[in-house]
Amino acid sequence: MFIFAITHNFDGSSVAKKCDTMEEAVKMLQKYLGEEVNAVKAESGYEPSVIDWSEDDVVLVYAEGYTKDTIDRNYALEDCTYYRIFEV
Repeated sequence: MFIFAITHNFDGSSVAKKCDTMEEAVKMLQKYLGEEVNAVKAESGYEPSVIDWSEDDVVLVYAEGYTKDTIDRNYALEDCTYYRIFEV
């Protein structure tokens, strides 16, 4: 069993969904991430940064220009949403 979780560094809300397989959890992560990226683009007119550490660990930064190659983790000073999958 896998748990797909969404947390934010700017408020205490979160989402947690149970998935039977890793494939199901990854699809759910991609769906939620895609919807949020598209909403930011439509509402704000800019492309948020998606830092894809692995298929089960993704950070959405609500600012442009951040990548895995960013030397420090100063992106964490921006509003971020964390998408993670945990095996339980």
